[in-house]
Amino acid sequence: MNIRELRKAAGLTQSQLAEKVGVAQATVAEWERGDYFPSAQKLPSIAEALDCTVGDLYRTDTL
Repeated sequence: MNIRELRKAAGLTQSQLAEKVGVAQATVAEWERGDYFPSAQKLPSIAEALDCTVGDLYRTDTL
């Protein structure tokens, strides 16, 4: 997942993204490290917070 890259491109901190999607900052950190993946229910709110599509979250090419 490209959450880290998209978050940085959006100019958000982990804490800011966490607040926007209703999770703890530690959860965002786990997503970015690949320890866990967001639930399917969270993907639309993550995409909205990052101003991207759900598909963009899965892109493997560079942004």
